Amino acid sequence: MKYWQKLLVNWRQKEKRDGFTIPYIVGSQKYLNNKNDIQDVTDLIFDIAGDNSDEVYIKYCVSTGDLILGIYDASKAHIPGKYLPFEDGTESNLFLTDFSKDLGNTVEEVSAELYERYQKYIDADEYSKNGRERGDYESHESDFIKDCFR
Repeated sequence: MKYWQKLLVNWRQKEKRDGFTIPYIVGSQKYLNNKNDIQDVTDLIFDIAGDNSDEVYIKYCVSTGDLILGIYDASKAHIPGKYLPFEDGTESNLFLTDFSKDLGNTVEEVSAELYERYQKYIDADEYSKNGRERGDYESHESDFIKDCFR
């Protein structure tokens, strides 16, 4: 299981919550034992879109005031949106909710927009959003991530 899958699946199972912001997921890699293939935002989005095991959605989260990624399953089927295609027309496993449709129409467009929007926060070690303020992980967050990666 990939690092982002471990986070999203464990969060859903343990906390019954939807998902995480993109900086949260990308930043979590600092806790991985093998740091050979660290992903940036673009790599993450392409990895998710091309993955055949888990469908993931992008949606706006009211509590963080930001976009999050979460596992898309039957409980989310009521959410309006669409699966993004790649530029070559191939379908992906990345579901874009209607609220987020201004991000683009293809995986390539969306990944470029999300990179532009979030990579600067990741580069500044601002992975988490608590009280709608960006910053590093709080101790309970880093503990959760480390537990997922054991």
